[in-house]
Amino acid sequence: MNKNELHIYLLGTPEVLLEGETVTGFISDKTRGLLYYLAATGELHTRQSLASLFWGDMPEAQALKNLRQALYNLQQMLAPHLDVTRQTVRLLTGDVCQVDVAALVAALADPAPDALEEAAQLYRGDFLTGFSVADAPEFEQWQTRQGEHLRRQLVDALRTASADLDKATRLTYLRHLVRLEPWAEESQRQLMEVLARQGEYAQALIQYERLAAALNTELGIAPQPHSQRLRERIQRARQRPRTPLPPLPFALLGREEEAQRLSDWLAADSSHAPRLITLLGPGGIGKTHLALATAHSQRHAFLDGVWWVALLATSTAEEVALALARVLGLPITGQATPRQQLLRHIAGWNALLVLDNSEHLVNDDFADLIVAILESAPEVRILLTSRKRLNLRREQLLPLEGLADTGAVERLFVARAQQMQPDFVPTAEDSAAIRRIGALLDGTPLGLELAAGLTDRYDCATVAHNLAANWDSLASSLRDVPPRQRSLRAVFDYSWHLLEETEQRLLSLLTVFVDGFSQEAAEALVDGLGIVPSAALHSLVSHSLLRFDPQQARYAMHDLVRQFARERLEADPQRQRQAEETHSLYFAQFLHSRDEMIQQGHPPTMAAVNGEMGNIQAMWRRVCDSRQVLLVAQALQPLGFFCDGVARYVEGKGLYAYALARLDTGAESGPLPLQKTVCSLLGAYANMLDRLGEYSEALTVCGRAVEIARRIGYAQAVGVGLLFLGRIESDRGGFAQSEAYLRQAVDFCVENGLSDTQARASFRLGEALFHQGHLDEAWACYEMAQRLFQTEQDRRGLFFVALAMGEWKLEQGEVAAAQDAYTRGLTIARSSGQAHLQAAVHRGLAHSLARSGRPAEAESLLLAGLALLADMPPGLPFFGLVLPLAVLYSRAGQAEKAESLLHWVGAKASAIDTPRHQIPVLLAFAQLFGQTQLEKAAALVRLIVDEPASTWAQRRQARAGLTGKTGVGPGLWASPSQALADLIDENIARRGESLVQALCSQEAYSCPAGVTDLYQSIGLL
Repeated sequence: MNKNELHIYLLGTPEVLLEGETVTGFISDKTRGLLYYLAATGELHTRQSLASLFWGDMPEAQALKNLRQALYNLQQMLAPHLDVTRQTVRLLTGDVCQVDVAALVAALADPAPDALEEAAQLYRGDFLTGFSVADAPEFEQWQTRQGEHLRRQLVDALRTASADLDKATRLTYLRHLVRLEPWAEESQRQLMEVLARQGEYAQALIQYERLAAALNTELGIAPQPHSQRLRERIQRARQRPRTPLPPLPFALLGREEEAQRLSDWLAADSSHAPRLITLLGPGGIGKTHLALATAHSQRHAFLDGVWWVALLATSTAEEVALALARVLGLPITGQATPRQQLLRHIAGWNALLVLDNSEHLVNDDFADLIVAILESAPEVRILLTSRKRLNLRREQLLPLEGLADTGAVERLFVARAQQMQPDFVPTAEDSAAIRRIGALLDGTPLGLELAAGLTDRYDCATVAHNLAANWDSLASSLRDVPPRQRSLRAVFDYSWHLLEETEQRLLSLLTVFVDGFSQEAAEALVDGLGIVPSAALHSLVSHSLLRFDPQQARYAMHDLVRQFARERLEADPQRQRQAEETHSLYFAQFLHSRDEMIQQGHPPTMAAVNGEMGNIQAMWRRVCDSRQVLLVAQALQPLGFFCDGVARYVEGKGLYAYALARLDTGAESGPLPLQKTVCSLLGAYANMLDRLGEYSEALTVCGRAVEIARRIGYAQAVGVGLLFLGRIESDRGGFAQSEAYLRQAVDFCVENGLSDTQARASFRLGEALFHQGHLDEAWACYEMAQRLFQTEQDRRGLFFVALAMGEWKLEQGEVAAAQDAYTRGLTIARSSGQAHLQAAVHRGLAHSLARSGRPAEAESLLLAGLALLADMPPGLPFFGLVLPLAVLYSRAGQAEKAESLLHWVGAKASAIDTPRHQIPVLLAFAQLFGQTQLEKAAALVRLIVDEPASTWAQRRQARAGLTGKTGVGPGLWASPSQALADLIDENIARRGESLVQALCSQEAYSCPAGVTDLYQSIGLL
């Protein structure tokens, strides 16, 4: 520290340091104010002006006298830094006297990139925070103006700069802005959006809470609707499970210019910026690689994410909609088409959808789907890769040609060669040969990759020579083939002839796989052929004919390589037939061997099946086309349990409809195995229809299955069919008819010794009776089911009986007995290791605790149940706990918490689109509205009471909740507010399809602020 070095800090709490020590000894606040004024202005001032500024209410002589005393005090402490004459006063600033305000002004005037950050760091707080001078109104006015001026200068500079900066710097500047003006909603919204786009959803939502607190403190108002909507969008984005992007296999080389153009288009906010971009070019030109690199580079640029959808396994626009929904984690249920549901779900999204390999889909239906997505979701961008354009007016094309730059060609070739030979360093001769190879291959990236795979056997000059010879041969024999495809075929043929015979056979056989394959599947394909898959696969990878993803432990083949290798397989029809039969047998057994684990919903097993769905669907269509009844029968049940377990009902419906269209014709006069399989297919098809809410058709189809089963004496199918008929009737609210079918099922199973099906039918019959209020008969059925499940050692059945018995005991007011039943269920659930079963018991136990007047313990149990589901995506088990938690808060008078959770769970229920799942949400809304909004509560009660799918207990709760707690009788049912009445009347006809969604929409229902901690505590953030 230099002698007499003075530092004056006026931004924030003022402080004066001389030689590093705080200066004290000021005789008055006006003396301190005088120093701050001289420091902040840095100008020469007359004594008269200073006296008037601080002592303007006194006679001039007295004011000047007071000024002299103040100056004497300052000179005693800071004499070297003051220039005081008989007429003027100033502070000598410079190297030995530094003032933060002067530094701030200088930094704001400096165009250097780091100057603005320096200015923001200098601004420790508002000018002279906490300092004031009594009886000096002119100084007070100056202090206020100066503070506002400095803050405004910095705020304006930060806003101007943050509009055109990289994301990291923009985030820094926005943080500075909201520190300066925490109540400024535009800056806060920008910061929230930047944080959310980077995946920091929790921080973005915490920022909203800070905004709400600042507005309430400073202005006594709530955030604007625009800010509230952004908060809700971020909440939804946070709750959405993310499908990871495929890994980028290697760096993008030679496409830097195209990558920058894509980045510029996607970053543009103008209404004229392209929203549909097609990477156009022939096979092997690098479209997929450029699209994948773009997806990775943009992964934090969109609030709702960047999503990769491979379209090779799709053949129709409806299948594309399903593939999109699957990747986006959207439930496709109910009677609306997948396209309709997809469009409804993504409306309002800000996302990038990358659709890879779409050329085989270029038709009017696919184009209509793309247009519909863009129109329903104005902030969604679509990036296509295709060999054909869509010919849409809004389509922005980016045609890709071969790499023209020889430097880029060499970099790409060397990078691929070094993947096989890390020590590969090209000589001058090699470089010349690589340039020749690039010219022969017209700079096609796939061709260069394949050629580079040859360098572990031959030098570059030999590769170039042999490629040229092969190309000349193809050029003379394939004159009708475009030159680029000839060049790719030349390098493929060259690579093919360098393979061992077993490697050639393996590569051609592997073309039967769809969407990749595991080593286990490859081993099954070549079993008995004398091929060692591990060594051969490694060799094919080293030749760049296969690609290996270590994260997924799966192999994949470029589509063009697959096309060339497929020709080799098709040249030998017998080998092709054997390969396809082996593929079908393997994947039918793949499903069959996992049947029990699929039924239990075992997560790793479900993930494994999901990863092979492309191959499974190919197998299914093949065995149906060839009427291989035994393989269809082998795969039928586990395929149904998988589709049921992951809510892929539309796909299941399509697969079973496909099978029936090929096997049902003439089945009645066919062999018995065929008739049995058709009977089972009809039952499985009816199950999918039931899940989708298509109850009438489900009953018809299931009824036909029972007729066929009776005619051929297929007792097991008769029992299961009657059980299904009962379940379908129950699902649509026909509890009396459900009871009738289930009684038939029980009697039939007793007559035919079908104890396992009898157990399930008895349990379902108990549910149907319970829903009608026939409690004694229901209990007898539960006891019968329990005995049968014990005999069958069916622990899963015993679990559900325990839950049902617990619910029955609660309805009877036997809380202790209910808890005993739930505890039995918990023991079974824990032994199974399945978190969602344990969580279901937590719900029942919490209900019993709430009924016994122990709400705090009930809340703890529900939160513990949610913790068990922490690794699962939000679904039925998850909101099955959130809903009773909301009801618990509602009954405790914690309306804000209850409303927030109902908003979340209601959005989930509206997506499921079936009355059985929506009625509990409507009931919870009615209970909440019953405290303050009686007309709404009464209207919802009317809907619940009139809804056929409402159970006896739900109707009783609805009536009791309204008349028992609010004292409002049925007279209000007929006169709710007109808007809500119209909404309810419409939805009675549509079976509640969208009422929950309407109640939870931004227009009809706003989620309150201040619930971030709650959301975090239960895993919604």
